[in-house]
Formats: sequence, C-alpha cells, structure tokens
Amino acid sequence: MRLIIISGRSGSGKTIALNALEDLGFYCIDNLPVSFLPALEDELGKHHASVAVSIDVRNAPIDPLHFKALLDALSQVRKNCEIVYLDADENVLLHRFSETRRKHPLSDKHITLKEAIQKEKDILTPIAALANLMIDTSTKTPQELYQFIRDRIVHHDEEKIQLTLLSFGFKKRFTARCRFYF
Repeated sequence: MRLIIISGRSGSGKTIALNALEDLGFYCIDNLPVSFLPALEDELGKHHASVAVSIDVRNAPIDPLHFKALLDALSQVRKNCEIVYLDADENVLLHRFSETRRKHPLSDKHITLKEAIQKEKDILTPIAALANLMIDTSTKTPQELYQFIRDRIVHHDEEKIQLTLLSFGFKKRFTARCRFYF
C-alpha cells in the first residue's frame, strides 16, 4: 500500500492537496490522529492500493511528551509512506485567513491569529523535519498546487484521461458519481 501523509500549517493548502489526491484515485482521510496510523495501514492496506491522510494541529497534542510518543508511531510507518509538508509565508497565511474569515484552530480570545500561526509552526516542526517533500504554497494558486501534486507526487501519466459522470435527481435527492480512467 502506498501511504501519503499530508501535513502543514492551516491555510497552506492541505485540503486542496487532499482533494487532488482523491481525484487521482487515492482513498483520503482528513484530520486523522497520528496514533491511528499503524492500525490504518494494517486495515486499509488490504483494500486500497493508495491512501492519503491529512494530519494537522487539530489532532496534534500540545504536550511535547505526548507528541513524541505520536511521532514514534509515525516513525513505525514512515518506511512505507511519504510525508508531504505544506507551508506558506506568515504574511500569506494571515492574508488567506482574513479573506476566508475562518477561525484558526489555535486562535481564541486570548491568542491572536499571528500568535496562533507561530504556535502552530512550533507544534508541527517535528513533522516538518520528517517530510520527504516540502511545498511552499505562498505563490501557488489552487490550480498550480493541484498540478504540482499531480506531477510531483502521483506521477500521473499525462496521456490518461479522467471522465467523471455525475447524476443528480431533486425528487429523491440522489447523487451518483463514477470515475473512469483511460
């Protein structure tokens, strides 16, 4: 089983990367606790050839002692996986959060957005150190990030065509989607 772990700071494009991998045929899981990785590899390896998991600050413990134990679990599966770390310049992240008006996972009434972004960087530094690939998304558009994932991570054959058929009915609120790769 090929396992790709997507991590990085909030606002750096993890969701876009995960969606791109899903579109390219990966079984994707968002916000998985790091301690579940060994069990995930055992269970999903039987049924899926390619799996992508997003790990971020929402499930990383603040206590460094607990975080070290979780990194040990990550090290056990590291030999069978690739770790991709997405990051962006602090000013770009501040701008992205002001555009979306979404709350940063670590910010509250006592922690400003700028402090939360720095604290998140400190918490995720051990995962960044393990990364096989670091992507700076400061100047990338969502489409450029998608193309980068396609070219660099998946090595998707340019001549293959993906056809998606989508059917939707209002009466029974039914949606069906089929993907075909040629």
